[in-house]
Amino acid sequence: MRVHDTLKGSTGEEVITVFISDNSGFLGRYAMVHPVIDRLKHFHIKILKSVRAEVANFQVMKQEFTHALNSGSYTNQDKTDVVFEFQAFMGEEVYKAQQRVSAQNRFTFMGAETANEAGHVANLTNQLKATLFEVRTLALAYQSSAGISSLRKCPHCHQVWAKLEGCDGTTTCGNKPTSFDGRFDTLATFQFIFDGKNLKISKVGTRPKSAGHSSNRNAGCGRSIAWRDMAPVQVPPEFDVATVVAVDDVALIRDDRKRSSWNDYYGMVESRIGNFKKTRCQ
Repeated sequence: MRVHDTLKGSTGEEVITVFISDNSGFLGRYAMVHPVIDRLKHFHIKILKSVRAEVANFQVMKQEFTHALNSGSYTNQDKTDVVFEFQAFMGEEVYKAQQRVSAQNRFTFMGAETANEAGHVANLTNQLKATLFEVRTLALAYQSSAGISSLRKCPHCHQVWAKLEGCDGTTTCGNKPTSFDGRFDTLATFQFIFDGKNLKISKVGTRPKSAGHSSNRNAGCGRSIAWRDMAPVQVPPEFDVATVVAVDDVALIRDDRKRSSWNDYYGMVESRIGNFKKTRCQ
């Protein structure tokens, strides 16, 4: 049996033309109403609507965040912290959107519909990645440089150093910085809640930057040096890596979703079969 084409019936139902043949050749041609087609169309429209809704919400969250960021209510320090926390929040929201679409449409990623279901999730993910790319591009403007623009070596032990603080005067080889290489002494933490229409951003606390104390053992020779008198050293090319915004790390279908789908499917089959013995192949 082969479906040739689809037409509209006089009452508006979908009508398919069916050819029936066997090995001896053509036997007949029939027109029949196929209400299943209407149900399939309705099902696919439902999936596309859920995908569009997730994409629209994702774009609204990004727009609301941009508006809040430019509202003048954040200090420079808070701007930096909230941008990077929002970037992480949006990255996780991609996977949550995948889970919501899969749950709403009862995707199992098993059986004959595997490719179709994966295609819908991939379509969703690619659209969300476009907005995530914009968020990561925004965050790029708030990245501080590493501060490694010049290096010099000790005239005594030839240990290479970068000057992160202090003047060009006299110090000792191996004298470590007294503070972080950064602009701020505290980090703010933020919470993001989206109610379907608006994004609520709340500053939930701050914490000081801290680091464990380290020993100066084997850090230079300890002899007197002056930065202005030390011989310059060419910065290795590894330090001059151009930052590129990418979203390739976002998986089209998360691995844990695949595993849970298999476990759910296996449990369903096992419950239908009933109790049976399990063995391990050697």
